[in-house]
Amino acid sequence: VIYVSYNSGFIKGFDYTGAIVYNASTAAGIYYPQKIGISSNYLLSEQVAFVGGAQKLVLYTLPAGSAVQEVNFSGSVVEMFPKNASDFFIFYNQGNTGKISVYEKAGNGLSYTYPFSLGGKILSVVQISSSEYIVSASNGIYKFSYSPQNYSLFIPGIFATKMRLDVAGNQLILIENKTMQFYNLSSGSILNTINSSDSLVDFQVHYNR
Repeated sequence: VIYVSYNSGFIKGFDYTGAIVYNASTAAGIYYPQKIGISSNYLLSEQVAFVGGAQKLVLYTLPAGSAVQEVNFSGSVVEMFPKNASDFFIFYNQGNTGKISVYEKAGNGLSYTYPFSLGGKILSVVQISSSEYIVSASNGIYKFSYSPQNYSLFIPGIFATKMRLDVAGNQLILIENKTMQFYNLSSGSILNTINSSDSLVDFQVHYNR
């Protein structure tokens, strides 16, 4: 299922045929949804007010699309990933400062925030496992581990605006300006570089078999 946030105040899910299989709504005309995170049981939505820019996180059920609870939030979400069936990791920026927090359903709030400075703004994030992530920041690419807690430099001097995982090839693929680069996911060593005549914005990894 592919989930899409609409400026009109809806979150819809589409199956491979294009049929709508999920539908949730915000406070119509007041808030619009932006980034979303999906777990096995819930959808977490970052929402912003049309007037004034107030922000909140809203938790919806899957597959029904019913709003369960919400909480005020401050920051610009880059990515959200499931920690388990009901909790989420949130990677976001407050100004030019990156933050990593955990939204916990039981307490309806951020139960954990990484206590040390990330040293830069978060640009892109990919999930390796439920507790391990690769974070592209404005000062390099880092590996973040929740348990045990660690944030360490993985690839220096690269400012990737978008990253994707090639799980089958054990590769981290990223784009920086007009360059696409391929790295070994385990060692961080570079494998290949492809140059483009145009600036690269986004990409997807597709498998043909």
